[in-house]
Amino acid sequence: MNAAVMMMFFWVILVFLYLKMQEKFSYWKIRNIPYVKPIPIFGNLKNFFLGKCNIGQQLASIYLDSNEKLVGIFMLHKPAVLVRDSDLIKTILIRNFECFHNRSASTSVDVEKNPDASTGLMVSKDETWKFIRKTITPAFSFLRLKTMMDNIQVCNNEMISYLLSKTKENREINMRDVALRYGVDTVCSILFGIEANCFKEENAELRLLARNLFDYRIFQRGFNIAMVFISPFISKIFGFDFLHIESVQNLVKILTQCLRDRNMNFRRRNDYLDMLSDAMKKYTGKGNLLCGATETFVAGNEAISSSLCFAFYHLANDLNIQHKLRHEIKEIMAEGKQVTHEQLSQISYLDFFTKELFRMYPIVPFLDRVCKRNFHLENSNIIIEEGMLVYVPLFGILHDPEFYPDPYTFRPERFSDGHLDWSMYFPFGKGPRMCLAKKYTDLVIKMCLVNVLINFKLELSSKSPNEMTLHSRGFSCQPSGDVFLNLYKLD
Repeated sequence: MNAAVMMMFFWVILVFLYLKMQEKFSYWKIRNIPYVKPIPIFGNLKNFFLGKCNIGQQLASIYLDSNEKLVGIFMLHKPAVLVRDSDLIKTILIRNFECFHNRSASTSVDVEKNPDASTGLMVSKDETWKFIRKTITPAFSFLRLKTMMDNIQVCNNEMISYLLSKTKENREINMRDVALRYGVDTVCSILFGIEANCFKEENAELRLLARNLFDYRIFQRGFNIAMVFISPFISKIFGFDFLHIESVQNLVKILTQCLRDRNMNFRRRNDYLDMLSDAMKKYTGKGNLLCGATETFVAGNEAISSSLCFAFYHLANDLNIQHKLRHEIKEIMAEGKQVTHEQLSQISYLDFFTKELFRMYPIVPFLDRVCKRNFHLENSNIIIEEGMLVYVPLFGILHDPEFYPDPYTFRPERFSDGHLDWSMYFPFGKGPRMCLAKKYTDLVIKMCLVNVLINFKLELSSKSPNEMTLHSRGFSCQPSGDVFLNLYKLD
């Protein structure tokens, strides 16, 4: 075959692919539904793939640039739906949950080839999800968490001892590292009954596992995780893993040994691990449920550590907020050295602070669902087809000036004035699939802030970022870099 024929063949293929893509990209136009004009290859994700923002921020920009209740978008070449209206959001997440109960990650896993990857709450679907969710829900109940206050305080005591030791050498501390250690310690202690010793051992095994499992700074990790939510089809073809496989296997070995020790010693804590063990005896589906526990380990640690990074920075950046919060904490605690659950619930400004924290930095900045069957939206000509992805741009909603004036300013007081539209505040999701660990995350973060603020004053250092920015890879709100702050011991 000569060069001319080969060149002609190449152009024919190129034109064919272009026409097929144009056909795909005309999906919403043909149906006369408002949509965002896509770019070949990228769809509506150009800025994400160029490393300018994360997926949540990309979807937020589409949300903020539109006034429509529903917008047609393209995730790469595939048409998808972005929902903006409060009533439509309720329709998807609550009223018609049976038609939208699976997440995009659940369709990215090949259950036959990799059954263990389908047992986490985020990636499981249908009856498997219902079984796991029902089984482990009691581990996150109010009463269960209340009984774990002493365990959480032990983790805080170890953190404070670590900070006291470190500040004797150098008052400038990387609070991102501190937050990661604290996150791993609390998750392991409360959910698994394991002492991770992250503040006692520099190279604690579980701390290193946490970094490997979910570190966006490793390009391939961030890209693989993002693709699971952007294009389940491509993820399935190329076998992109939601979590680092080797680290998952190592954690499963640790948890298996922990369960073996409990059975040998007839010891039971009625925690998450025990409830998962009970479920394993009844489970008839495919895959090892302990692999799903890895997802819980990662999600819990990520939620706590990233949120605390943002919290520490804003406390140091606005000393008035820090002073006001410390004053109220000391007033409620009086002479007590350890905060009780009842006292924690009385610190109203702390509650405003964490609400604002989750508003500005929702742990997962978007919600996604897969349409199970063709669904006709009431009072419209719109049909969401079976298999289509539906997105709720949570980051955009929580930064919408219509609901939150001056949305990029950290202002806890906005939650005290009583003028908020609470239907548009759901940083942990809505409906039956909302975050199960909402109360747990809130409690562990509040306990940490109380303990840090009664012991230290936080100030910006020469290494502190000028402002907090989000990592552009992956799918969650994670700081783009380290957070160095100066810590001064209080008398």
